Amino acid sequence: MTFNINRNYQIQNHQNPQIKRHQKIFDIFVCLIIRFIFMVQVFLSIYFLVDFYEQSFYLILTIFAIIIVIESYYAVRYRNGKEYTWYSISSIFYTIVIIVLIWRLVYTKIFDDKNKCEEVDGNHKNHHNNNKTNITENFSREKTYWLFVKF
Repeated sequence: MTFNINRNYQIQNHQNPQIKRHQKIFDIFVCLIIRFIFMVQVFLSIYFLVDFYEQSFYLILTIFAIIIVIESYYAVRYRNGKEYTWYSISSIFYTIVIIVLIWRLVYTKIFDDKNKCEEVDGNHKNHHNNNKTNITENFSREKTYWLFVKF
């Protein structure tokens, strides 16, 4: 009995062709499922970011989605669905897009809070009525987006 740490060596030398074929199909299937989940999340994030903030600048993030597609093709075609041991290129680009989305949401929250504080200092008389309508308008707009995302 030999002990080999290298999985590829074991598959090539110690298993029959039927098992190797099923293992290859399973590896490719898992590779494609993971990248499909990444792509769905990235495209939905980009769509909501562009649509909600009405800034088409964020469409540049689709470059990362295209890189994920190219890396998926490379992983399936040349590496037979095998993942790298220490890192995944597609997960790195997925993380970049999600970090930009989170950064934009946090920036918007901070900016809105700063504007609300400036409104309070500027006019105390009209603050209650203006702020109440402004909050309800913003809440209803955000509510429609985030309720859609949860379902």
